[in-house]
Amino acid sequence: MALPSILPFKLVELLLKQSSSKRAKRARLLKEVSTDVAKQLLREKAGNISQGRGNKDVMSLLIKANLSENEKSKLSDKELIAQMITIFIAGHETTANSISWTLLELSRHPEMQSRLREEIRAKKRDMVAKGNTARTFAAEDFDTLPYLNAVLKESLRYHSVASQIQRMANVDDVIPLSEPILTSDGQYISEVPVRKGQKVWISISGYNRNKSVFGEDAHEFNPDRWLNNLIDIKPGSSVGVYANL
Repeated sequence: MALPSILPFKLVELLLKQSSSKRAKRARLLKEVSTDVAKQLLREKAGNISQGRGNKDVMSLLIKANLSENEKSKLSDKELIAQMITIFIAGHETTANSISWTLLELSRHPEMQSRLREEIRAKKRDMVAKGNTARTFAAEDFDTLPYLNAVLKESLRYHSVASQIQRMANVDDVIPLSEPILTSDGQYISEVPVRKGQKVWISISGYNRNKSVFGEDAHEFNPDRWLNNLIDIKPGSSVGVYANL
């Protein structure tokens, strides 16, 4: 595990400020540029809203929501800027990477590419036959393209947008496990106790290649797993945008 993951955040921040490595310098430059852009956007969007010219983009909605009279529900400027940075960095990078991985897999599997193209063309022909001459699909049209949805889900599974995430416990707690696991000392456990302040690392990539969930071919790109009920989804769980929320 990387050293920053086990050190206090403030100490990591201090080390990054003092480090002369190329990676640390790039990280500092990224933070500086993104903060400046966020501050500029904050001023522009806030000015537009005060003049009644606010748009419906995510940034404007975030700032508008922060104009609440309830001080407890408001974010400080520092917190607001941090959220804006998260939106425009995490938003475009993750989307671009996901599209790139999907296109790569389709180029590696011409038969899947042909199948997907034919599904889209068939949908377009069906729309034209019904008198719909729109050049693009509406949101509800995508729900009627099962193979497209399967390809997207498989790409997000096979090439995780984030390989892992970290959470810190606010209180002492016990995390139940969906099934017992064997520890290094030969004992089976069905729950994991965590202490307040303890960091927990969750491997998204590891779970997405879990054979007990996705089958023996979990290390293969196979969109059909989403169409043939080959995934062992536990009751109360889901896969997709709202998974485990």
